[in-house]
Amino acid sequence: MMSSEYPSLFENCQPRDDVLDGSLQEEQFAAKLSTVVHNPEKAAPVYRDPDSFYDMTYPTEGLRTLLSNLTGRFLATTKYDPGSYTSSILCLDTRFGGGKTHDLIASYHLAENPAGIDDLSHYLLDGDKELAADYQNAVAEGLDIATGVFIGTKADSKDARHADDDPDAPNTRTMWGELAYQLYGLDGYEYLKDYDQDRDAPGEGTLSKLFAQYDQPALILIDEIADYMNKAAGTPVGDKTLADQTLSFVMALLEAAAESEHVTVVYSIADTAFGEQADRVRDGVRDHIEEVNEIGRRQHKTVTPTDENEIGQVLQHRLFSEVPENAAREAAESYFQFYDQEDRQYPQEATDAGYVDVLAREYPFHPSLIDALTDKIDTIPQFQRTRDALRLLARAVYYLWNHQPDSYDRHWIRIYDLTVADDDPGGGIQTILRERLFDFVDLGPAVTADIYDDDGTAHAQLEDRKWTENGLPPLGTHLTTTVLWHSLAYGEQAAGLTHADLNLAIGHPDLNFDDYDAALSALRGDDMDVACIRL
Repeated sequence: MMSSEYPSLFENCQPRDDVLDGSLQEEQFAAKLSTVVHNPEKAAPVYRDPDSFYDMTYPTEGLRTLLSNLTGRFLATTKYDPGSYTSSILCLDTRFGGGKTHDLIASYHLAENPAGIDDLSHYLLDGDKELAADYQNAVAEGLDIATGVFIGTKADSKDARHADDDPDAPNTRTMWGELAYQLYGLDGYEYLKDYDQDRDAPGEGTLSKLFAQYDQPALILIDEIADYMNKAAGTPVGDKTLADQTLSFVMALLEAAAESEHVTVVYSIADTAFGEQADRVRDGVRDHIEEVNEIGRRQHKTVTPTDENEIGQVLQHRLFSEVPENAAREAAESYFQFYDQEDRQYPQEATDAGYVDVLAREYPFHPSLIDALTDKIDTIPQFQRTRDALRLLARAVYYLWNHQPDSYDRHWIRIYDLTVADDDPGGGIQTILRERLFDFVDLGPAVTADIYDDDGTAHAQLEDRKWTENGLPPLGTHLTTTVLWHSLAYGEQAAGLTHADLNLAIGHPDLNFDDYDAALSALRGDDMDVACIRL
């Protein structure tokens, strides 16, 4: 099959405007729940506006599960059928991926701004189209959801207030005092005022009585609890600490929610710098749910916001406005055939029949690129999987579309498209490397000496001239850039890459592997004029 018969990347895939013109700002990668909820005027429009937010959101299985459950819970007190969704306690477990903040913002908009969501059914589980319509109808008829959002990084052990510009906000001192005010205003706070000021956690009975005073559904979002517990552990309350009282409150809250048709709690326990506190909360909740009763066990559900095999689709949806399914399938099948026929060694997974589906799912990103980001680079503590992958790939797409090669056709976005030639100080790929990743694995000198230098004298650039002068791509840069990114890893993953991995990362039907082999040999020392000395 000739390369011209493969789907063209540039003809089939259309980046979103803010990606193509390079205007995608840093703030749009850093979603902050507290800003969306308490200072929306300072939030990026893509997070503040529910329609824009949902339009940019890929409906992962975890998100759809979460939103279907919430929609059913919100309808439980109306004339509409809530379906089989009874889980009043939902835990967002992010130990194996990102998406936590995104799911919390989606939950908030579902409760507070449902009329602004176009085609809600697209974000619910299959078969829930009627549920989506019923919820929109109920909202139009006056259904109102009380919301309370507690963010551990926003509060401290002395001041729990979240809305700094609210003149009516009381001086809350605890999680329970702040949530009572956010949910039910000053009347709600008065009910728990003594508990708040004394930092004495209310029990399940007291919370149930508070919830029973209001017949509207309530959504409680709790985020970054480990951070808050770490701060609260230093504040004594009697012979215990505020952290002890807070954990007692969380247990009472979950028990009250398990017995209520009105109240739904969504909480996250992320693995952070406060891992000990995270484990304490996680273990405490698990043990408590087991002890409470059969209702508690049935009401508790753990949701993984983004599964491992959904990362590529999340990135694709945010960065591209159009990626035809037929082009993805055609590229997948043609490349799988290419790998099967080429007399080269590839990783075992690339030769399995199921790899066709992987190629189609990840398109236009080559799976080897997504794997490097999620399996290797993600091992670096400073790297935030979905957020930083999005930041890097946005720049890769921007740079590639604005520097389209004329020596060969492109079918995939590759790891060598994370080019250090993008050295824009305002947020280019090289800037991201130096500011976020090289603090942990310092390969800055290797970049300058061996891959890219402004004066064009890096070793890979010198090797490139042999090939570009003959109408071929910069093979030296392809190779060294691929090696660079595979070197950014920690622990067991810090083992570089095999020849099989390299073949998969660079293989192209228009390019001869023998040429790549020759370039690699030169860079390894066969040609001392271009031999890499640091990479």
